[in-house]
Amino acid sequence: MTINEDKIGIIGLGKLGLPMLSAFIKRGFNPLGYDIDNDLIAKLKKKSNPYQEPGINEIIESDNSWSRRFYNDLNAFLAEVNIVFLIVPTPTKDVIFDISYLDNALQNISNYLQQSKDKFLNVVITSTVNPGDCDRFMIKYKDTNFSIVYSPEFIALGSVLNDMLHPDIVLLGGSSIRSVDEIFSIYNRLYESHPEYHRLNFFEAETAKIGINTYVTTKISFANTIGMFIEKNLKSRESSQKVLNAIGGDSRIGRKYFKYGVSYGGPCFPRDNRALARHLENSKIPSVIPKSTDDLNNFIIEFWKQKIIEENYDALVIIGIAYKSGTDFLEESFMIRLIESVKIPSFYADEFISKLKISTKLNSQNNYELLKNFSNVLILKNYGDFSFNESLKNLQINNIWY
Repeated sequence: MTINEDKIGIIGLGKLGLPMLSAFIKRGFNPLGYDIDNDLIAKLKKKSNPYQEPGINEIIESDNSWSRRFYNDLNAFLAEVNIVFLIVPTPTKDVIFDISYLDNALQNISNYLQQSKDKFLNVVITSTVNPGDCDRFMIKYKDTNFSIVYSPEFIALGSVLNDMLHPDIVLLGGSSIRSVDEIFSIYNRLYESHPEYHRLNFFEAETAKIGINTYVTTKISFANTIGMFIEKNLKSRESSQKVLNAIGGDSRIGRKYFKYGVSYGGPCFPRDNRALARHLENSKIPSVIPKSTDDLNNFIIEFWKQKIIEENYDALVIIGIAYKSGTDFLEESFMIRLIESVKIPSFYADEFISKLKISTKLNSQNNYELLKNFSNVLILKNYGDFSFNESLKNLQINNIWY
């Protein structure tokens, strides 16, 4: 049942846009969605969910208005809304973010508003942009009847819907107090948590977004540095985590994102880290911290390659191949990078991934036949569970690592 009457629209119904629309529905809003992909719109109208994201299927089934929410006509969509959340791709191009899709969307909105003189839109840019981009947009579209608020999301694929409803912090970047107030009011009714709100100008908010993610990657890389050092000297991964638990016990440091594991990956951490490094260089500020963080993240692959050689493994089994559980996103996956790097046969087991050309998929029926001729198998478990054939208990399978 709709309890919030705000006329909200979402442009871009990808892996973030559709969960955002779902979050609004769950909290009693009546959002509409637009995407340039006609096939996607057709699938959504038929209640087909194209993404592996927990919670969305339940909302699709419970929402009586679901099929009527989606548009492939931008002008018809814009005529029905007053607040637009823009979640279109800003892919990496030469390290920094390519805002051409975002600029094109703003231009199309501007063209519509020029024909609708009495219409005003509050446009919320959710896509990650470079420091300075929103100010440039404001200059370019200064005569257009819309306002811009920059408010990026801090989410992880596999838990997008939950993350959108339970943020720790919220960035509200903008030059219009009235527009920021309007979005603040919406967020107050949307979130199930009680986040910190930070009202900033555009440049401050843009820098804060990539700065937060870069700090997290730095913390991950430092934890892995200590972890590798302890394991190399004490031959114990357990000892590595004991040391990190001790270090993280200091309240100035904390234990969140402070575990000994694999390299970070996914759609945000690597590219935000590299983008900040480039922007620091452009401003003649040393970029040694984000660059070293990235270098260490890449070194972890070399560490594991050497470990496989030194410990004479003749086969590698990966359980959980995506960069994290709950998603089929493979970009910057440590497991794929490792499979591509080693010179021994590799196998994988993953509930979402059905075919991977660089490796062979295991299942409960074929795993004995595939593994029976190997003598020293390394099993790396990123997430998920897998039941091996009972006969494999007679084989020498070492170093099951979690």
